[in-house]
Amino acid sequence: MSKKRAGLASNPLDAVVPTASLPASNGATKVVEHIKAVKKRCTFHISEDVADKARDVVWWTPGLTLADLVERAMRSEIERMEKAKGEPFPKRESELKPGGAIR
Repeated sequence: MSKKRAGLASNPLDAVVPTASLPASNGATKVVEHIKAVKKRCTFHISEDVADKARDVVWWTPGLTLADLVERAMRSEIERMEKAKGEPFPKRESELKPGGAIR
């Protein structure tokens, strides 16, 4: 018979990562312990002054990463642009061309 440790659950992050509630298909609410978004690597160039300022922000903000900062900024700007447009942008018709070439 194994003894269960008191205190932390099997995953130490369970103590600090909140659970999320999602509506189930039957209208009830189900609890999802961890929602992990699929991440995609993006490589692009930005101006040196913006990159340097972003590093300063991350340095002085405990727990923040450059990836978190960039994702939050992109989400905020996308929401702003969609609000100005009055609707979400439609799905693109093809992949983007490297270097911002005109479609």
